[in-house]
Amino acid sequence: MSSQDHEPIRIDEPVCIVAESAKMHGMSVERAGLVIWDVDGTLIPADADDEGVDEPHRQMDEVVAEEESEPAHDQPAYPGAADTLKILDAHGLVQTVLTDNPRSAAELKLRSAGLDRHIDFDIGAFGSDARDRFDLPAVVAARFESKYGKPLSPAHTVVIGDAPHHIDCARQARFGVIVVAHRTPREELAEHSPDAIVDVLNPNVVVALVQSLTSTWP
Repeated sequence: MSSQDHEPIRIDEPVCIVAESAKMHGMSVERAGLVIWDVDGTLIPADADDEGVDEPHRQMDEVVAEEESEPAHDQPAYPGAADTLKILDAHGLVQTVLTDNPRSAAELKLRSAGLDRHIDFDIGAFGSDARDRFDLPAVVAARFESKYGKPLSPAHTVVIGDAPHHIDCARQARFGVIVVAHRTPREELAEHSPDAIVDVLNPNVVVALVQSLTSTWP
């Protein structure tokens, strides 16, 4: 059965994580894997002007122009976001972002929410990098290889987003994908065949799913 055909994993109860930190065991970046986060609607609530925006191939120059012409609105982190980032980092996962925001806006939003510490912005992909979101995974892959000296392995890469086009973009790049139903109904997300759907960013649940999808930890 292909990744496109299987039923998404549904997690309703916390899962305890017992694997020791990958960093403590000297696990390589290549083996530990990469988590690529969306920003608005996933880690922090989307601004009111962004609510409902779900355009798979929205032109990035439009998004960048909007972000640069308006002052950033501080948004608090979603519950569980900070702890999830912290635990993934402790397990040796590299984390970055793929977002319609220009880099300066993404950094400001996450820094204001206290979520920037474990994000490697240098390998991220932003609205200022390409006109089409579906071109951004290649930007992450190129920057990852340039910084870490090894090709990015799709089998060790997981996208975490909140919208149908985040799933489609991840699938095109052959990445695993988890979606959180912060603003899109589960039923609509399931139609796009993600690997897993969660209702909230429960750190234990998300880390367990990343572990399952990348098969990187004993």
